[in-house]
Amino acid sequence: MRSTRTFRVVNIMACEFVRTETNNKYTIIGAIPSGDMNVPAFPATLGIAFYIEALLSEMGHQTIKIAILYNKRRIGVLSVEMEVTNVKAPAIIAFPTVSVLASEPGSLELYVENGHRYRIFKESIRLADQLPSTAVPAP
Repeated sequence: MRSTRTFRVVNIMACEFVRTETNNKYTIIGAIPSGDMNVPAFPATLGIAFYIEALLSEMGHQTIKIAILYNKRRIGVLSVEMEVTNVKAPAIIAFPTVSVLASEPGSLELYVENGHRYRIFKESIRLADQLPSTAVPAP
């Protein structure tokens, strides 16, 4: 039997820290723009958190597992339990800050493991001086 996705990401942002405020508000600290995970040298330790908005297709109690991988090696799993009362409203997941020891250039990925496995995030970690140049020469 083919499984269907019950978890669809609407928005995901990498950052340094997600703080839960009162009244279901969140503060995202140290937002990391897409494609901007660069370090001055290897090895490097990065503190990375994620703010995730997702739609769940089933009502009731849900358990979602999100794995974080560096260079295809699993470095942690977050198990999230929630009570879904409205499938049209996004669920918010504040993935806590994890330390990633980046020993070499590579990739950081997040996968949902919910009876099946699919990637929801992928970014490269590279040296700051290896970034593609966007500078335009002066006339």
